[in-house]
Amino acid sequence: MSLLNFLPKHNRELLPDFGVRYLQHVLAEYATLPPELAAKIPAPVQAVLNAATASPPHAMTWGDLFVLEKSMLATQSELTVRRRAWGMRDAYRELFGQKQYEVYMASKPPNENESKIDDVRADLDRLLDSLHWSYALTPIRAGLRNRLIRFIGNWVFWSAIVLLILAYWSAQYDQTLVATLLILMLAGSLGGFMSLLQRIQNTPTGGDPLISILEVQNGAFSLYLAPISGAVFAVLLYLVFLGGLVSGVIFPEHLTHFHLWWGPVKWDGPPPATADYAKLVVWSFIAGFAERLVPDTLDRLVNRAREAEGPTKVPAAPQPPFALGALAPSSPPADYDLPS
Repeated sequence: MSLLNFLPKHNRELLPDFGVRYLQHVLAEYATLPPELAAKIPAPVQAVLNAATASPPHAMTWGDLFVLEKSMLATQSELTVRRRAWGMRDAYRELFGQKQYEVYMASKPPNENESKIDDVRADLDRLLDSLHWSYALTPIRAGLRNRLIRFIGNWVFWSAIVLLILAYWSAQYDQTLVATLLILMLAGSLGGFMSLLQRIQNTPTGGDPLISILEVQNGAFSLYLAPISGAVFAVLLYLVFLGGLVSGVIFPEHLTHFHLWWGPVKWDGPPPATADYAKLVVWSFIAGFAERLVPDTLDRLVNRAREAEGPTKVPAAPQPPFALGALAPSSPPADYDLPS
């Protein structure tokens, strides 16, 4: 019987496949205990062991596995516990990262060879608690990321299909401007999606996995907006190119201007060259991928416009007229007799 059998069944998450293999390893350790140590196993832990080794075995949870391994740490011989310390500390560093491991080492944990065995057990008990906390929550964090990527990926895929159909339809009706804008929006949204993938993949895996789960859940809305903002930035960058606000060999330079009226939209002359059109699509993708590209470009354009205007002169404030009865700053009249 599980120690967590008081929980409702729908709230008990069973061990995944890799957790079951981990459980089998822990059960093998119990099977190889000397008889004098096996006799010290508490009755509740023995009940979990009986449930795990029954035929067929009962379904086990991460909590059951933690109870078994925690009891094993308290039961094993002193020499075994001391030799087990370096492995658990190395596993802690692998899971939580070097920075967190340095914080742990700064707390001056007991020396596994020289400190009292009770101090070593207590330290390893806390490490075991952190390790199992990570074991239980890391798969949840990974599953949440995968579901988020699949949802946004499906949304971007079907949006791309719709944009391509609309672009083809617009080109068939000589709506060249509309078709171009749709292609640029598609490139920008794809760039935003690739940026989103990198952002999710580069999320630090160390530290408390519960904090990472909360960050992904609370930041999901901003991730949904990445493809949309990429499409908007692509259109803005196209207008920047069209207005000649930036120039250079790496930018499209010979974009044909367009005019718009109530009717078909056509180019004023031949369409842009293939190289310029390719540069335009690539820069649209970059506008969605590098999220700060277009905002930083607009900031530089605003600063350039302010510098071109020069310093702003503030007009002097008009002097107020003298109040009635106030002394005017003038010399007395010439015929004024001064007292002797």
